[in-house]
Amino acid sequence: AANYSRFAITIHKPYPKNEAKILTETFGKIPEVDLKSVMSFVTAVRKAYDERTITNTLSTRELLEIVDLAILRGRDKLNFKYGVQKAFTARMSSIDAAAINSIADRIFE
Repeated sequence: AANYSRFAITIHKPYPKNEAKILTETFGKIPEVDLKSVMSFVTAVRKAYDERTITNTLSTRELLEIVDLAILRGRDKLNFKYGVQKAFTARMSSIDAAAINSIADRIFE
């Protein structure tokens, strides 16, 4: 809520087209299948936001936090659901969290 009341206007800016590259530059080699899954998740969440299905979208900063937690928690297999829940949906309304976790469940089987 603080962010909404802090700024008088909101400007929609396009997301970086090279987010996958940002992830690999930040964290090193990420298996291609995992990278594709993460980017599919990001696309699905942003589409849901654009369609007004959810009220918050996913920034590149939050994406980095999700992947960081997935790596830290995952050990042998990256745990993206954990990253999504701790870095993103924990701050959402219960309705948004349920919708976003549903997207994560579908993509990160």
